[in-house]
Amino acid sequence: MIKCLVLEDEKAAQDVLKNYIEKTPFMSCVGIYETGLDIPQKHLQQTDVLFLDIQLPELNGLSFLKTLEYPPKVIITTAYPDYAIEAYEEAVVDYLVKPYSYERFFKAVSRVRNQLVV
Repeated sequence: MIKCLVLEDEKAAQDVLKNYIEKTPFMSCVGIYETGLDIPQKHLQQTDVLFLDIQLPELNGLSFLKTLEYPPKVIITTAYPDYAIEAYEEAVVDYLVKPYSYERFFKAVSRVRNQLVV
């Protein structure tokens, strides 16, 4: 089972991710947070993949990612395609531009699953 964590400040986007994660048989959600400052270190250590929004209150998602010494696999979920190059420089697995379909979500999480199995 792939354990995931969601860092997303918009309720509608949180609901979409929660629904998609629940539909995916090999995934479970450890928690949903609106700011990186609220995430317990324990949850980050137990997480295989982090769904990370870019525009967040207090701390930009990519800035948050750069603070992590041992980050989990990361899938960016954002309405802003402009940050893709910077995100890939931080070794993210995939970059989902909102609104994205379940099919596109599944492709991204399958990529993570393949990396974790290898």
